[in-house]
Amino acid sequence: MFKEKRRSQIIDWIWNVVKEANDNNKIIDENKLVAECCLTFFCGERLVKEVLKHLVVSQRLIKEDGQLLTEAHSKQLKNSGGKND
Repeated sequence: MFKEKRRSQIIDWIWNVVKEANDNNKIIDENKLVAECCLTFFCGERLVKEVLKHLVVSQRLIKEDGQLLTEAHSKQLKNSGGKND
């Protein structure tokens, strides 16, 4: 139970960080995101990477050109010709 709640908190945190960065047209460095998440939740890198992989596989987050994007932001970039203004 505790593990699932923690996992859910990490999912929400990663989602919010990526969404905020996308909204502000900032690029997310995956390694920094993982490190910051580990420090925030006092958890191991393996757990964070598993959660991140789950978000990408489930397509809630999309990896494009080394960036992590929300699905909505990815579509927005494609519609604007791929320019991240």
